[in-house]
Amino acid sequence: MAEVAIQEAVRRSQLTFKKLEEYHADVNDRIIHYKGFALRMDFENLHTRLLTQSCMDHMGRSGCTVLAWDGDSYSEESFTWLIPQIAQATGVKLVAFLLDIHKERFQRSWGHMGLDVTIYLVPSTAGKSDYTYLGLTAIRTTGANCVLSLGGGQVVMEEFQHAPKHVRYLLWPVHRRTACKLDWEPPKLLEIGDHERLALHDIELDTQIPETPDARGDRVSQFGMDSPTAI
Repeated sequence: MAEVAIQEAVRRSQLTFKKLEEYHADVNDRIIHYKGFALRMDFENLHTRLLTQSCMDHMGRSGCTVLAWDGDSYSEESFTWLIPQIAQATGVKLVAFLLDIHKERFQRSWGHMGLDVTIYLVPSTAGKSDYTYLGLTAIRTTGANCVLSLGGGQVVMEEFQHAPKHVRYLLWPVHRRTACKLDWEPPKLLEIGDHERLALHDIELDTQIPETPDARGDRVSQFGMDSPTAI
């Protein structure tokens, strides 16, 4: 019985909720805001996995000490799938900005992940979920100058359009499945084209590699990523 309790304690996350006005950045912190597609990402797809590994490699080289995201739930089909892996590989501090009406949802999603996360509660407007407002509030609160996006939809686009002019977006152009799962949806930021605040990080695939499941597994295994079911 005691052993079970110990195992449960090990798996339980340390979630610390604070008011938004309690946020204070350390002068030595290097903060990156992390965004992307929250639904229908396919991490078994070759292009997705290679872009994902490139993104993780960049994170490791960046000197980032704080990884911030906008309170999205954990999912194996979301950019958030990488957060536990990034934390384990780099030792970054995890900070989430969360609409106050979603506190219980966040606890259900992240409470068992075994991560230490400081969550700053952003007051919602009339009880509504305005994710563009949330993202912009987070960026302005931290004063960070870098956003890393693994794909991303309309909200990321709107944040880019209204973000402070010193904030630079780094895009790894992962596509996600459409709602019907029969096609692919590109990230909205690709519609921007050339822009001084947008940097595209893409890769070229070896077209000689057959697109069979076994071939995909052989190729991506070189990069050391866990499978989505490993966490």
